[in-house]
Parts: sequence; structure tokens; C-alpha cells
Amino acid sequence: MMKKVKEKGITLVAIVVTIIVMLILVGIVLFLLFKGGLFGNAKKARDEQIRAREIELIKLAYSACKVDYLKKNIPIDLERFQEAMHKNEEKTVIKHATDEESQARRNSYR
Repeated sequence: MMKKVKEKGITLVAIVVTIIVMLILVGIVLFLLFKGGLFGNAKKARDEQIRAREIELIKLAYSACKVDYLKKNIPIDLERFQEAMHKNEEKTVIKHATDEESQARRNSYR
């Protein structure tokens, strides 16, 4: 009597089940990427981060201007703030938050 030797290997059914599971997972991932709004949410978050950074830069520039004018005992108004921003444009980080540059940055991400 001959001994039956079990062949070791992957059956066709196992391969088909694996492929079906992988196709389902790919379908879910593609749905989440395109229809689920993953890219839209990322773009929105990026725009909000840029806007928040620019607001923070303006606040920092205002604080620096305020310190300078408080030393001189002069009240700050919008005109003085704008003048100080333009005068110190080379020295401050506010030049990075101008409308043209921020718009160019936003357009480069799109």
C-alpha cells in the first residue's frame, strides 16, 4: 500500500478569496481618497494653516511695533502700524505674509 503524500501549497480557492479581499480593500481606499473627501480635507487644512500662520506673523509684527511705540510713548494707530511694517519690511517676518506672496503660495499648492 502506498502512502498518500499531502501536497503542500496554496489552493485555487485561497488565491481567489485573497484577490477578492484585496479588491474590496482597494475599492474602500479609493472611495475614501476621492469621494470621502480626504484630499479636500487636506487642502482645507493646508489653507487654514497658511491663514493662521499669516495671522500669527501679523500679530508678532504688531507686538514688535507696539513695543517700539510704547518706548516712545506714542499711541499706535493703523497708519503708524502700516508705516512701521513698510519701514521694517526687510527686518521683519511680516514681508512673507503680504497678499501677493500668500496668494502665490496658495496657487502653487493647487
